Amino acid sequence: MKPIAIIGGGIAGLAAGWWLREKRVPFILVEAGPSLGGRFETIRSTDWTADPSIPYLRKSDRTIIAVAREFGLETQLVTVQDAILHMTDEGLKPPTPRDYNEARVCLRDGMDTLFQAAAREMDVHTNIAVEAIRWTGNAFQFRDSRTGRSIRHPVSGHLIEAPAVVLAVSGESASQIVRKSALLAPVAKAVDEVEYKPNLVGLFKVPRMDPGFYAIERNPSPDLQWIGFEERKVPSRTKPEWSLVVARAGESMSRDLMDSTESEALEQIYGATRKHVTDLPLRWNEARLVRYRSSRPLNPMVDPGTRTITDPPGLPLAIAGDYVSGKRAEDAAKSGVRAAALVVERLQTAVLR
Repeated sequence: MKPIAIIGGGIAGLAAGWWLREKRVPFILVEAGPSLGGRFETIRSTDWTADPSIPYLRKSDRTIIAVAREFGLETQLVTVQDAILHMTDEGLKPPTPRDYNEARVCLRDGMDTLFQAAAREMDVHTNIAVEAIRWTGNAFQFRDSRTGRSIRHPVSGHLIEAPAVVLAVSGESASQIVRKSALLAPVAKAVDEVEYKPNLVGLFKVPRMDPGFYAIERNPSPDLQWIGFEERKVPSRTKPEWSLVVARAGESMSRDLMDSTESEALEQIYGATRKHVTDLPLRWNEARLVRYRSSRPLNPMVDPGTRTITDPPGLPLAIAGDYVSGKRAEDAAKSGVRAAALVVERLQTAVLR
């Protein structure tokens, strides 16, 4: 059998590849960007390392944990020991035993190490941007958004023709592909109606602090949703003389600041952070701003039985991602596994016919 095509190198695509690898089903994974990861971005400086959008996993995130172990990252999984406190309208709640939740884990050297390890073990090709998908009657072909030509394997030079597809790109990318792919017309309206929310995260290097907790969170929050100290999660995340504060703006603040300059946004986010952590210095020593958009799960798109998107009837194509079955990374990973299982099932059904 020719390899199944996975389009997209975020957590949904990676989980789909992991599941196919476990079942010994050949596949090729293509990613539009220069590297895999999606929102599992790790930012590194000379003095610090930070995970701005996915700060930790839960031990109950069985799919992602299984993927990490499969690719040899067992020793990289470390437990987050310090408490996560919660903001209320009355202020901070005192920590309870549950706040010191040993069910939280992270990858010691950064969340992106999961994708780096996987890329070494799988048939992965980056900088390949799919613009459209075509069904020939017995295989899928793909058009490159940069050249407008059919996509060929970067090593063999042969035309990529896949018996099945897992489309695991972001909701915005999926919408662009759907609009240019006649076979995906049945899902065009649903994909176009996916809603997105802006996210702004400020990273601030300051002289070493001892806050006595790992993070503060409040959800929903008008100003800040998350304030975390990376070195309280993993001591090696910063040099001994520094702390690295990760402050994620709430939805309304992110929306208000999305079009601001980087310096304006950092000033606003840091000012809001100092209201909750009052012993922060007046000014930071180094700062970065991260902007991204996340999608809201669109349940009408999802088949209640398979928890995968409603695809063109009968074709071995399934769509996966955070906008399919839930906002958490584990939800996206599970949708990738379900999508991979669905297309394999449809291939097997076609063979039996």
